[in-house]
Amino acid sequence: MTPEQLLDVLRQYHDLWKPSGLTLIFQWISVLSPIFMLISIIVVYGNVNRTIKKTKENDIEKFKRELGWKSAEEIIEAITKVKESYHDLLAIKEIWRMFLESKVDLNSILAHLRKCEGQFETTAMIAIQYKKREIVLKEFDPQVQFVYEKGSFMATDLSELIGYLTDKAGYTDEHISTVVDRIDKNGKEMTLHLNKLLRDVQNKFLSEYYGEELI
Repeated sequence: MTPEQLLDVLRQYHDLWKPSGLTLIFQWISVLSPIFMLISIIVVYGNVNRTIKKTKENDIEKFKRELGWKSAEEIIEAITKVKESYHDLLAIKEIWRMFLESKVDLNSILAHLRKCEGQFETTAMIAIQYKKREIVLKEFDPQVQFVYEKGSFMATDLSELIGYLTDKAGYTDEHISTVVDRIDKNGKEMTLHLNKLLRDVQNKFLSEYYGEELI
């Protein structure tokens, strides 16, 4: 067999075993399938992670929103009770004037003052509600502190006034007149402060959902 004949035989053999186009496609599919599968797994894993992360973020935001509403409701209720208690405090100066003019008797003015003593208990409730939700309400810390401190001062003034009316020990008429004026002044300041605090709390937690702010 000549070299040319041998080369021709090898060429025919090669052509006989040469894979067809369809065979090549299947071969490439078998090679690439694991790669495609790996890519699919990576994509699915990434999507699942993103979905889990987004769900967690949504749950956290929902929790914060609902806790904000609950905190606002609690502190608003506490502020409202203090405002109600200050209605009686704001009447003290007028009742005191009527007492000096003998238009009301001692028992009547003492009964009114003892009713006013409840303001300190309601004032303390603001501090309690604030401490319960301090992480939510922390921006209102100065305003809450003002209410508590002012309420404490007024409780002291009330005690002095009641002490003066019951035994007059340690107090002069001039001093008590100053105490009465201070109670009236602080009561008005506290009422304005409480009104502002109510607006600020509602604007913080509710205005976004009602599309307006209180002014």
